[in-house]
Amino acid sequence: MVRRMTEKARSIPSAWARPVAQASRLQIPTAPRPKAWAFLFVMCVLSPASAPIAHRMEREFIPVPEGAGQVSGSFEKLPLEDERDRDEIVLKNGDSLSGEVTGIRGGTVYFHADMAEGEIKATFASLKIASFRKKTQREGPTVENADTRRGTGFPPVSGEVALVEGGRFGATIHRMEGLPEGDGPKDRLFFSPAPSPDSTEMSLGLDKIASVAFSREPLVLLKADFSAANSSPFTANEGEWVVYDGRFLQSDPSQHNATAYVRVKQQGLMQYSWTLHKTDWGHAGVYILASEQKPGNGSQGYRIHLEHGRLVLYKVEEGGESQGFWCPVAPGMTTARIEVLYNCPARRIQIWLDGRQVAHLSDIGSPVQAGDYVVLLTVGRAAFDDVRVEQLGGDATVAEEEAGKDVVVLSNGDRIAGEVVEISKDKVVVARALPARSGPENLAMDRGKMLRVVFGGRTCIPVKRSSIVFWDETRLEGDVGSLENDIVEVQNPVLGRVRFRAAAVKCILF
Repeated sequence: MVRRMTEKARSIPSAWARPVAQASRLQIPTAPRPKAWAFLFVMCVLSPASAPIAHRMEREFIPVPEGAGQVSGSFEKLPLEDERDRDEIVLKNGDSLSGEVTGIRGGTVYFHADMAEGEIKATFASLKIASFRKKTQREGPTVENADTRRGTGFPPVSGEVALVEGGRFGATIHRMEGLPEGDGPKDRLFFSPAPSPDSTEMSLGLDKIASVAFSREPLVLLKADFSAANSSPFTANEGEWVVYDGRFLQSDPSQHNATAYVRVKQQGLMQYSWTLHKTDWGHAGVYILASEQKPGNGSQGYRIHLEHGRLVLYKVEEGGESQGFWCPVAPGMTTARIEVLYNCPARRIQIWLDGRQVAHLSDIGSPVQAGDYVVLLTVGRAAFDDVRVEQLGGDATVAEEEAGKDVVVLSNGDRIAGEVVEISKDKVVVARALPARSGPENLAMDRGKMLRVVFGGRTCIPVKRSSIVFWDETRLEGDVGSLENDIVEVQNPVLGRVRFRAAAVKCILF
């Protein structure tokens, strides 16, 4: 008996039994010979106040209880993606009907409701939104190499065009060409809208384009797997933080507001994910889009927190924190994989817990549009691993020294400022590139290594008028002309008439 308990004590890191001063001092103690005091030692280690966090190889996810979450504050609850199996129209008077949109033409939506006989005709003037169910592969167009990333459904080879006057949409970027003087803007971008059934090439003057993306692959802003024993991108504010066993561990059980931060510029369409390990009595969470290293009064952001028996979303703004959403979880849950998708321009947040979506919310108050920090918080002992922050879309932030220049963002996160003078099938050429380099004045780069280009430091303003919203959360301003034969036709003030596959459209805002 004594030998078995002593062997168990050997496997418990001393950092989990008491605070550590430095990571280099974190050691697994050598088991002494069995003695009577071993009983007392083991009882202290396994007491509720200092129980060890589950070992890395012993992770077992506890199923999330079924049940609707509760919304409060400035948040509005939206349907979960797996809940929408029917189309829906919402009228301006608040009424809503589920069924099937059979067509749109002449300023009228034609609709078959589940609970009513006959065809319903709703004019644009009476409508607020028309939402569409997600089409299956059999129903929608087949997309090779479709991206299965959380919240997206577009081909990774497809890029994006963002307009200065608002709106962005998937597109394949072909080339940039200059036209003879007197024939219009000197430089034009040639592209094909990605979700369009047409192969017709379109072009726009660069003065109308804020940015382009050559690929929908995410820009990885942070990837922390804590595989290096003495390395972490996070800086501790309070608490005893140390890298141990591939996790970032806060080891002091008496610390009630331990925080660690990393600086990450966040805007556009953001995706976050992390795995959390905590004691059965402790709390832990992550601040996203935080404006301060240590969020508090006067700062802003959102906090996703796993407490005893529930997962909670808090909103941080001037005056403190307020609860915006919570859903029940198994009381014994000590390990969880959390994923968050936040669309800054659309002010929508989606949360998954252990692979199941538990929240789809809209912040209808004063939504957080950008942030500078990601902050970890624990109440008691907890550990994090596989922390990732990715930007799925949006314009790159232009630094002061880059103002007025074209900014090229590479797939590894590096940036080059200058003047983009050529975009072809294989390469992007930048003149007067910064940081300065020796050699030729023009810097030619492999286009396959490019993520996006921001032209002249311009940004794409949020769309606030009538628009269509795609499943990848991009949206484009425009008046819908028709929906027939699974094709949506939109009249955009910049692009003119554009046609998209209906399967790519998530909803229409009137």
